[in-house]
Amino acid sequence: MIKRIRAALLALCMALSLAPVSVFAQTATGKCGKNVYYSYDPLKKALTITGTGDMASYEISLPAPWKSFREEIENVSIADSVTSIGSYAFYECRGLTSITIPDGVTSIGENAFQYCYNLEQITIPDSVTSIGKQAFAQTAYYVEVTNRENGVLYIGNHLIKAFDISGEYEIKSGTKTVADAAFKWCNGLTGITIPDSVTDIGDDAFSNCEGLTSVTIPNSVKSIGNGAFDNCTGLTSVTIPGSVTSIGDSAFNYCTELTTVTIPDGVTSIGGEAFKYCYKLEQITIPDSVTSIGKQAFDATAYYYKGYYDNTEEESNWENGALYIGNHLIRAFVSGEYEIKPNTKTIAGDAFNACSNMTNVTIPDSVVSIGDNAFEYCTGLTAVTIPDSVLSIGNQAFISCTGLTSITIPKGVTSIGDYAFQDCYRLAEIKVAAENNAYCSENGVLYDREKTEIICFPKEKQDTVFEIPDSVTSIATGAFSECRNLTSVTIPDGVSGIGDFAFYECSGLERIIIPDGVPSLGLKAFYSCSSLESVTIPNSVISIGEQAFLECGNFETINYIGTDVEWSKIIKGTNCSIDGKKMNYCKGISAMHIDGRTVVRPIHIDSGKTVILAIYSGDKLVGIQSKIYDGAEVMFETNEACTELRAMVWEDLVSMTPVCNNKIIK
Repeated sequence: MIKRIRAALLALCMALSLAPVSVFAQTATGKCGKNVYYSYDPLKKALTITGTGDMASYEISLPAPWKSFREEIENVSIADSVTSIGSYAFYECRGLTSITIPDGVTSIGENAFQYCYNLEQITIPDSVTSIGKQAFAQTAYYVEVTNRENGVLYIGNHLIKAFDISGEYEIKSGTKTVADAAFKWCNGLTGITIPDSVTDIGDDAFSNCEGLTSVTIPNSVKSIGNGAFDNCTGLTSVTIPGSVTSIGDSAFNYCTELTTVTIPDGVTSIGGEAFKYCYKLEQITIPDSVTSIGKQAFDATAYYYKGYYDNTEEESNWENGALYIGNHLIRAFVSGEYEIKPNTKTIAGDAFNACSNMTNVTIPDSVVSIGDNAFEYCTGLTAVTIPDSVLSIGNQAFISCTGLTSITIPKGVTSIGDYAFQDCYRLAEIKVAAENNAYCSENGVLYDREKTEIICFPKEKQDTVFEIPDSVTSIATGAFSECRNLTSVTIPDGVSGIGDFAFYECSGLERIIIPDGVPSLGLKAFYSCSSLESVTIPNSVISIGEQAFLECGNFETINYIGTDVEWSKIIKGTNCSIDGKKMNYCKGISAMHIDGRTVVRPIHIDSGKTVILAIYSGDKLVGIQSKIYDGAEVMFETNEACTELRAMVWEDLVSMTPVCNNKIIK
């Protein structure tokens, strides 16, 4: 009998040894966007992208989730419902030979297909209006010289790259997009004819084309990208058509020969430093259609400097320490109380930056936007009244307003930028007008209207313990940044995103439990949480951002609800500071508090495992109950006086160290 068993086992081993490895390969699945998913079939070497909306963007240090097998991918299929391809999405997919971008895609991120050395067939539909830098660089199609037409590479109706052309050049009729950096450093280019089929001029498209003297932009163009004509030092004139709605950051930066610019009606936004260092620019016209002006958009121009050093001169463009262009406040150097001129439409980025002696500002009800960093370092401000006319508050608009104690968001505001109230250390509450349709406030905490996103927890708020409402599904960028009074934050199970800097410098925070379903921890999410000792991370997490736990001096233990194999697959950013920490692996459980008893429902727990219920009163452990899981719900009798219950699967009965700390029940 024994001989028969041995023979059978030997035969089985031989059969297994002859079987191809791919037989045992498993399909890889996961998220690659808010509502976008991927599935990889190793047998077919096929990656399928499904879902709706935008794909996520990635970086070299924080790559796409298929990094480990990207060189094996030979086929990529993207659903028509996907609207964008993120940066570095298919970077170094060297087995890929062809790609067809579906009609639903409108943008392709930078480096999206870079170093796909064997990619020789590329189809891009006319729906695409934006192609990032080096999106197709070093592909077989890109390097093949015969694909270039007179030194210029096109893919379908999209101009990808011009290779050191000179003189005058006429872009092909029917071209839809001029890709990012398409003509960058073409110093010998003296003239360009853009056909009226082009809808977008990409970022850095003509940057450093120093020989370019004039540009006529056709009436089909809707946007001029960031740095599009940056450092075109020979440019003396430019015609911007009425079709253009946005002018990007640094679009005409360092166009030192430009003397006049007229922004046409229809333009709604002018980016930061858009015309900075245009030293000869002395005539500027900005229409009332503009609702947003970035930081230093017109700094170091002739218009800016006229009266800058002595604004009492007769021809000065400055009025009592403030510079206006039409109905737009560009920059101010004021103190005490200041009243913005009636009919002013926008407060530009950096407008009052470092006006530390300004104690009060009156904003007229004509203003529609407050720009990025508009009131940065206005430390003398204690309160600001924002009129109902304001629709947007920019990024870091009130950063470092250290005297600000409260602020009310009026009914008209529809957007509030990242870090709008960063470093406002005395800010104890944020109020929102009841009529506001975009935002709301509860106990001084700022949320979106439906309370699905927590946006800002005021830094001076005295709460040490905070329970995020169950309705919240997202923690915004910098939401709890520098909230040093907090020692404990309960994150509800429904949260699916923790933004960059979310708990940055929460130095009193002692522990954190990331609920199941969260796919990523953002850049510096828990940076300098110096009291943090442990963190519980579910196996839903697929990426941990750069420096996520850097400068967490007491951080010692990671409780991971998953296996060591699953942990190894997580994409970990540079210096996220998780290496070398004590690792505990466990399986998640759920618990409910019913009629004085706790019902524990293990998830994927093997029978025979010990389930522990730890009973706390405040921070003091007052009791432990244990049961052997037998495949059914586990019922515990609990102490009604307890303030916290911690249910876990116990894997180390010797050290009595909990390895899974799933849910707080009160």
